[in-house]
Amino acid sequence: LLQSEEQEYVFTNTEEHRADFVPHEQMDARATREIIGEMLTELPAEQSQTLVYRFVEGLPLAEIAEIMDCTVSTVKSRLKYGKAKIE
Repeated sequence: LLQSEEQEYVFTNTEEHRADFVPHEQMDARATREIIGEMLTELPAEQSQTLVYRFVEGLPLAEIAEIMDCTVSTVKSRLKYGKAKIE
């Protein structure tokens, strides 16, 4: 298997009966990432970046607040409104 940033794996073994090869799941995951990426570009920069810090990078609220030079309450608000717009 080869690792890449965009895909969880790229198959190098041509055996069609591999148990871990599920092509529709790979395609679904890629499409989901693209859709989410497009949605993030529609948000105000602060909301988008806050969502990335929290859900992509997994940072705690206090660290996000420090990075973004705002309060934890502001981080929570940006997450709330950002998620609401995406939904």
